[in-house]
Amino acid sequence: MSTDADWTTLVAYLGGDSSAGGKLKESSFTHWHDPNTGATNESGFSALPGGMRFNAFWNIGTYGGLWSYPGSKNGFEECRFVINTDPKVGVLNYNSSFGMSIRCVKN
Repeated sequence: MSTDADWTTLVAYLGGDSSAGGKLKESSFTHWHDPNTGATNESGFSALPGGMRFNAFWNIGTYGGLWSYPGSKNGFEECRFVINTDPKVGVLNYNSSFGMSIRCVKN
């Protein structure tokens, strides 16, 4: 699973928080709801809007959240996310019982 340092390096390489999300997102509307603002997939990552799970599935088609490692801090986890209406990569802390996607990194 990606560490905070992995995410920081990737986002910096892609030009920073304000535009990296667009460079990570799948550029079509196959999975993303319209608009898919700034989506170019220049990175080849093809981030998808898997939404999140907490008692039900939410935001499928509009939100792609990916957990960061090293793990729980008082029951909350750090998450990097992209949304359909913005080219940014955001950072939030969510309850660790939420279901999110992960980004695997090959060493």
